[in-house]
Amino acid sequence: QDSLALCVKALEANPEFYTAWNFRREILGKSVAAAKAKFPEGGAPLQEAVSSALAGELTLLEHAIGMNPKAYCLWVHREWVVGQMLAAGDDKVLASELALCDKLLQADERNFHCW
Repeated sequence: QDSLALCVKALEANPEFYTAWNFRREILGKSVAAAKAKFPEGGAPLQEAVSSALAGELTLLEHAIGMNPKAYCLWVHREWVVGQMLAAGDDKVLASELALCDKLLQADERNFHCW
C-alpha cells in the first residue's frame, strides 16, 4: 500500500509516467488475483471485491485524464481496470465510462484516445 501511495504522488506530478502505471497494474493485478482465488465461484462477492480494489484507480485515472486527456498510457491503464471490473461482472462500470467519454468528446471531439 505504501508503494501505491508513492506512485500516486509521482503520477500527480507527471501523469505520463508509464513505469508507475505499469507498477500499479502489477500490484493491483495481484489484488484481483487474490479476490478471484478467494471467490472462485464468482458472482456478487467477486464483483464487490474487485470493484472495491479498483474503484480508487478509476478516480485516480479520471484526475490524471483531466490533466492530460490524450495521454496514451492513461487510457491503456484505464482499459485494463475496466476490463478487470467487467470480467468480475461489474456491468455498471460501462455507464460511467460512457459518461466520461461523452464529457471528454464534448471538450475535444478530436480526442481519439477516448475509447
